[in-house]
Amino acid sequence: LAIPAHRRHGNLKDVEHVVILMQENRAFDHYFGTLKGVRGFGDRMAIPLPDGQRVWHQKGSKGEILPYHFDTSTTSAQRVDGTPHTWPDAQQAWNEGRMDKWLPAKTERSLGYYKEQDIAFQFAMANAFTICDAYHCSFQGGTNPNRLFLWTGTNDPLGQHGGPVTTNDHDSNGPVEQGYTWTTYPERLQAAGITWRVYQDMADNFSDNPLIGFRQYRAAAPDSPLIVNGLSTWKLDALKRDVLANSLPQVSWIVAPAKYSEHPGPSSPIWGAEYTSWVLDALTANPEVWSKTALLVMFDENDGFFDHVAPPAAPSLNKDGTLRGKTTADATLEWHTKGDIRYRNQPYGLGPRVPMYVISPWSKGGWVNSQVFDHTSVI
Repeated sequence: LAIPAHRRHGNLKDVEHVVILMQENRAFDHYFGTLKGVRGFGDRMAIPLPDGQRVWHQKGSKGEILPYHFDTSTTSAQRVDGTPHTWPDAQQAWNEGRMDKWLPAKTERSLGYYKEQDIAFQFAMANAFTICDAYHCSFQGGTNPNRLFLWTGTNDPLGQHGGPVTTNDHDSNGPVEQGYTWTTYPERLQAAGITWRVYQDMADNFSDNPLIGFRQYRAAAPDSPLIVNGLSTWKLDALKRDVLANSLPQVSWIVAPAKYSEHPGPSSPIWGAEYTSWVLDALTANPEVWSKTALLVMFDENDGFFDHVAPPAAPSLNKDGTLRGKTTADATLEWHTKGDIRYRNQPYGLGPRVPMYVISPWSKGGWVNSQVFDHTSVI
């Protein structure tokens, strides 16, 4: 990781390879609330709750609970189970920006967090490279909608191409006549002559590759780039071979097996750290390639784990459809207006903050980027 950057142009043109590893279900405060220099538990601008106390003071049926330490040295907190993380409970916890319903919506477990001694590798990456402390998931909900925002930039809010996507639909192979039909980012790269590949084990990718939910991929011929590069098995040994052969694609996605996904329950922070270290070992196997590569590591959603920063969102709507707030931007596509009427006029996102670090020869030094990002920023 001490390999210097290849500096030819002195700008983004020097980055010839972008590698994207999206892991599972961790919130920013849940991982990095105690990290120095970020907007974490030391935030002097933490928002007040409706009762006047700061956002840390969450209340439920058993009284008040503040964020508490998942001590992995004395408990099995490395393998803690997850919490509710669907659109209805996410909207409940957010409560139109009041941020006061985490306990009834997400359970007491949602307030647990780790310290450096519990997730030493993740802290080492944040301290050695660049961490983003205003990176949000795109959608107030679960895995598939958020991964669709990363791979395509949208969840089809108008319902014109199989959406709007609010649940984990079409996450395994199915009939050609079913699924989504809008254009994915790999297709745009292919049309532009940009090389790309998804590195994964198709037998165990935790259903985390959303491309399989699109009709054009389901209908593609076996030798189509959509199948060869998007829906075929290319494990980390293949990634390393490509790096050593100077044939790493310009854009790569990596989808971890369930055990290494960092998802609460089936995985753990320490197993996710091990997998990320394997990715780095593969990418740095050829210094020439690593000198031109940026690895982006982020999480698809927060599970139900607490984060104290109210995410930027379109203004909530009154029952008559008028705005409760103001916006100078066109927010037409930000509200749920098609599909399930139970959630009509609720904003899709942004959702809570999730960890995101940039690991590359250009981002060394323990920097913090506090610009607002979400999964579509990667595109």
